[in-house]
Amino acid sequence: MANVHKGEVTMEAGGETYRLAYTTNAMCELEDATGESLGKIVDRLNDPANPPGVKTLRLLLWAALIEHQEDMTVKGAGGICDLIGMASVGEVIGKALQAAFPDASAGKQTASKLKSAG
Repeated sequence: MANVHKGEVTMEAGGETYRLAYTTNAMCELEDATGESLGKIVDRLNDPANPPGVKTLRLLLWAALIEHQEDMTVKGAGGICDLIGMASVGEVIGKALQAAFPDASAGKQTASKLKSAG
């Protein structure tokens, strides 16, 4: 069960429930995979003139999943993207970022921008 006080959210895909969390380790893995800081990635999420690509959204989902689904691969995250659609991926990423940074107004903007970008 997700603990919102620990920055966790849940999502359903293909009859499975997944727990997402942008932990420190997850954020470091994301930065390693993208070669960008989390701040730059979030800035792009909030920039309608330079939205993130599908590859970045897949990596964002993967990073949020790896804390609680340790065997999750990037390809596996891509499969989840296919199951729920990119609009839903954007929405769940936004919710997970909001949960990780509840006091940041950027998290609310990110959630709404991602939902409309999908």
